[in-house]
Amino acid sequence: MKVKKRKITRKELKEDSFTKFMKKLIFLWNEKKPLFIGVIVGVVVIAAGLSYFISSRRRAFNDANERLMYSIILVLNGNMQEAYNQFDFLAKEYYGTLPGIKALFYLANMDFQSGQIDKAMERFTTLTKLTKDKFIRPSSYEGLAQCYEQKGDMNSAIENYQKAEELFEYNAFRAEVLLNIARIYETQRKFSDAEEVYKKVLSIVKTPGLKTEALQRLKMLQGLRQVLGG
Repeated sequence: MKVKKRKITRKELKEDSFTKFMKKLIFLWNEKKPLFIGVIVGVVVIAAGLSYFISSRRRAFNDANERLMYSIILVLNGNMQEAYNQFDFLAKEYYGTLPGIKALFYLANMDFQSGQIDKAMERFTTLTKLTKDKFIRPSSYEGLAQCYEQKGDMNSAIENYQKAEELFEYNAFRAEVLLNIARIYETQRKFSDAEEVYKKVLSIVKTPGLKTEALQRLKMLQGLRQVLGG
């Protein structure tokens, strides 16, 4: 009995990662009387300044969020180049803010999808250091792993998938990453390691699709082991 295994192409890997990326998406008086007047004036001036600063920041934040939403709509409508330009503006103009970080994340994924792997890697690496966001940071490690896969560096890919799996809060996201690790182990003929990963997926996930995939792969490997007498 010969088990024929279909190899996932790099094009399919990119398309699948972009689909997941698109799904996955949309979320801070006065002891001395002679000083009294001076203190009041100072407080008023400071309060006015703070009020102006806060309102300006709020307007800027709202503008950034509106532009971000517009950019996402452009992506959904297939206007990728204009969306890319909008994300690029946001990432530079609002660098370090949540809208800017989200824009940078979209840019990294779009770079990966268009085959600009080195640029995508640079952006994903920046994101892993720039943000503590519980979705974007692990997703950036996942993005780095996919870039390393494209470059053929499977050990670095596994290392970054493992970092992503450690950081993801939701078991469904962890399971997706683990399935990628198991897939790489299969290509490296490390079947025992792959089996252990599939078992881990089954122990943490209840999502039918992911659970079914892990179970099917595990049974296939176990069946192959029996056929080969391992």
